[in-house]
Amino acid sequence: MLIPAENVPVMSDISVNYLFLLCITFCCAYAVMIEYTGKTNYILVTTKGGQKNVMESKVIILLTLTALTSIIISTFDLVRLANELPIKYWDYSLCSIPHFETTEFSISIIGAFLISQLIKLSGYLFIAVSAMLTAHFTKHYVASVFPFIAVPVVADYLAEKNSQALFLPTGFLK
Repeated sequence: MLIPAENVPVMSDISVNYLFLLCITFCCAYAVMIEYTGKTNYILVTTKGGQKNVMESKVIILLTLTALTSIIISTFDLVRLANELPIKYWDYSLCSIPHFETTEFSISIIGAFLISQLIKLSGYLFIAVSAMLTAHFTKHYVASVFPFIAVPVVADYLAEKNSQALFLPTGFLK
């Protein structure tokens, strides 16, 4: 049974939140690069356990901030879903949305929404860690930020508009 909605944009939205991605990469790269540009790295190296404790604290704070911000964005997306589709239809199968009527997975609409948000969260956490590692190894601000901004933008603009219904490289929810 199809739900009484032509399209549910929040479920069909696979684009990356570029502003959030930009903030993640800038903050993570800056948190690591400030040690090298401000010469505090030399002070931290000379203190016993200083560099290790500071870096662990930075990683924990940045990953927590990234996760909390991603959860807040997901909450806004959940409110959008509630506005686009009444809550009584959330238990229906994902196949009931016309955009996903050919999917092979038996999953509810809210289940698919939660899975997609968890995938985005894990992707944002991966990008945060990758930006920190890249900044640490390159010790160059632009080189540590550019790949994480350029690759999603290029991939998004080169993708075919007809194939926008995927959440994973395996084609889940296609």
